Amino acid sequence: MRLTAVFVYLTVSAVWGGIYVPCSSNCTCWYDDNHFITVNCSARGFYSIPQDIALLDNEAFAEFSSLEKLDLSRNSLNILPPGVFRGLYSLESLNLQQNNLDLLPEKYPTTVFADLKRLKRLNIQGNYKPDISLSSLKPTLTNFVHLNNIDMRAIVNRTYPDIALSSLVSLSVLQMDALHYDILPGPGFRNLTNLTVLDFSKSMALTGLPELFFSNFSFQKPLQLILSRCRLNFIHPGSFAYLPTLHSLSLQDNTGLDFSGFEIASRGFLQTNVKKLDISRIHGYSLLRFQGKSFQNLKDLSLGELIVDNC
Repeated sequence: MRLTAVFVYLTVSAVWGGIYVPCSSNCTCWYDDNHFITVNCSARGFYSIPQDIALLDNEAFAEFSSLEKLDLSRNSLNILPPGVFRGLYSLESLNLQQNNLDLLPEKYPTTVFADLKRLKRLNIQGNYKPDISLSSLKPTLTNFVHLNNIDMRAIVNRTYPDIALSSLVSLSVLQMDALHYDILPGPGFRNLTNLTVLDFSKSMALTGLPELFFSNFSFQKPLQLILSRCRLNFIHPGSFAYLPTLHSLSLQDNTGLDFSGFEIASRGFLQTNVKKLDISRIHGYSLLRFQGKSFQNLKDLSLGELIVDNC
């Protein structure tokens, strides 16, 4: 199968257990003492992946049954055919960061990750480029209450790929873009019960967290939640009711949140098990006077680490 641009005639060359395994000249493949192959195709300018195969011609995934790491970051991928990762039963890490895989239903077919039952790490950050006019809207508590009754998905035409992700039952680390606060993560996330890291950092569209934002997650293990470098202005304290296993929270570099917004958000912390809290640079002003009331909701917590750096 031939592809346009530099992604033509995919063939490989890597030694795998004494067997010569085909590897693309555009990729880097290697074998190590743990008896698996790593394929790195990062920043190779790929535009698409052929139907039914990822990096090999002739559906040769049987040759890659031990593949554990696959890096396709920083390319120009704009579609994932339904069977593109078929046969990668041992894959544990998949990096699709910084491609053109926008959060649209056609970009993530429902079966695209079906064979990745052992996948533990998935990075799909840097694929969503938000509409600045929408992401600049400042949320309010009144707006969030109103959103409980209104579904805005049809208006913005984007959604979280939760159905596609629902097959990743072993996933422990998920790094992805967050959408506008009026679009809630769907029910497919309930299957991701092994998540220990949920990373929404650098999500410029995320200006607020409504009460039901995490309602379709089912966290069962200590959770690290990373919301750093977003554009958060408001966090509904009720959103933490769905995070009973929250262990570490980073709100770093959300300068629009301010300490008044943090005080409101922290009213929900008692519903969590948070031990580490990073609120560095959540205040947008150069001069700051700390007020005790900003931290009054922390006194009953069992915090082990509080980071308030360079505020």
